Amino acid sequence: MAFEDGEPIGFINFQIDSEASNWNERPGWGMIRELHVAQAWRRRGVGSVLADIATRVMKESGATRAYLTTEDTFDFWEALGWEKTDEMAPNGGIVMEKTL
Repeated sequence: MAFEDGEPIGFINFQIDSEASNWNERPGWGMIRELHVAQAWRRRGVGSVLADIATRVMKESGATRAYLTTEDTFDFWEALGWEKTDEMAPNGGIVMEKTL
């Protein structure tokens, strides 16, 4: 979670895929499940910081690769080093990957 003056302004939800998770497409890979930043706080670095924290924690937890799906935020993720694949996710988004 990201806060400003005690108020939440953003969050990120991520995991390492495993048999214990309800989404286990790529065992051992990190996965960013969701990133949200309040409209008033977008384009101010909040999402980048949250994504950096998530990838750092995934790497420290043993993941060497990570993935996510998105339908429209390609420029944001590419600026952070993620790459589009040709793979479509079951939710209709494009899969993006990153080496951690």
